[in-house]
Amino acid sequence: KFEKRCAMKKIIITLGVIFLFLGTGHTIGAQYFSQRFLMNTSFANIDISHLTKEEANTKITRELENHTLTLKENNEPIGSVTLGDLDPQINLTPQLDSLIQEQNQTTWLNGLFNDSNYEGVAEGDLVINQEKLSTTIDSITLSDTTRLSPTDATIEYSEEMGYYIEPEQIGTEINQDKLLDLVLDGLQEGQTTVEVSEAYLEPDITSTDESLLSELDQLKAYNNLQITLTIAGYEE
Repeated sequence: KFEKRCAMKKIIITLGVIFLFLGTGHTIGAQYFSQRFLMNTSFANIDISHLTKEEANTKITRELENHTLTLKENNEPIGSVTLGDLDPQINLTPQLDSLIQEQNQTTWLNGLFNDSNYEGVAEGDLVINQEKLSTTIDSITLSDTTRLSPTDATIEYSEEMGYYIEPEQIGTEINQDKLLDLVLDGLQEGQTTVEVSEAYLEPDITSTDESLLSELDQLKAYNNLQITLTIAGYEE
């Protein structure tokens, strides 16, 4: 019985030491991550795990300035934009302050199994030379003189089909303002590519335009009335 009590006492002491060690380790970890980003944390696809706000700020700023965004058109590269060439002014301090306050350092072990990826620089925290960006984009996209303007949907007539709608055509002409916004968003979020075709100018009138559909219905009704009158006159 004495030996059993001794063995049980050893087990209890051992478990106590283990729990004490785990508890101490967890406390130390929580203190450590109170001033640092948790494991598997990234910002604009840049790893900032274990970094303080100041270290994260320095790393993100450096990598953003070196970041190059490739412009693709229908998946074919046509040029690139490097943030560092646009005289960037990056202020991440308020955003990083907020992010590190939001994280729960007491559950720091969860960082081993869960990723946290913050999208990128908040609007207003990145200021660039808009004129330089516009010039860069223009030099990439305006060099193609074969671009086609969009065409509106129209009402056409043929003997076989009668009145019908000829669908609109998107073309390849670019809305430079829209492309500028796409590129700026891509630079802020750390994207690697932007698809230029997403900024194509859109037609003013599409085949689903209510006014166009109403006009088509009126023309069809008028045409059917003429046919009816003709048949009626022939029958008489």
